[in-house]
Amino acid sequence: VIKVSRGCPHHCFFCLATPVSGSKLRTRTAENIIDEIKECIDKYKITNFLFWSDCFNFNRAWTVNLCSKIIESGLKFTWSANTRADTMDEELAKLMYKAGCRLVSIGVESGSQEILNNIGKNVTLDKIRNTVKILKKNRIKIYNYFVIGLPWETEKTVEETINFAKELDSDFISFYTAVPLPGTKFFAYAMMNKLVDENINFEN
Repeated sequence: VIKVSRGCPHHCFFCLATPVSGSKLRTRTAENIIDEIKECIDKYKITNFLFWSDCFNFNRAWTVNLCSKIIESGLKFTWSANTRADTMDEELAKLMYKAGCRLVSIGVESGSQEILNNIGKNVTLDKIRNTVKILKKNRIKIYNYFVIGLPWETEKTVEETINFAKELDSDFISFYTAVPLPGTKFFAYAMMNKLVDENINFEN
């Protein structure tokens, strides 16, 4: 795992990224990242990496520069990263693949546009469809994440999410149960609406 950046300005309803890492994006330089990768290859023969970040493609210019520097370095390795569905385009996908990217994970969360709007994702189902299409076209495998059980969830929205997951037909998927983690907007909502047992001690 290579930690390449910290921070996410989106602060989605259920997510801990912003409370933990802050809303300001801080990135390492491409040179610094490549130096660490080279050391891992030379010393430990590691040739596959996870580029860990709160939102890998948020700064497109930074992503382009990193991929370009990786290609220029001549190092042979593969890597995966996470992204939002509204930060991918054809040119970027091609460059990422050329730089060694073989898998991208996307927080899809829900197949209900209403729920996506309520949790502040600021992305449409059609945008998600388009991003998945672009990644498939450029031979990058896809790992989609979904969350079930948010406050507005109904049998209908659960069904919409299941159907959307089938429609996207990604290489890997995970379904998670919504949890109001302390520090998230979801936690504040749950406390305000008495959805959390007041006797729970969150200090332990």
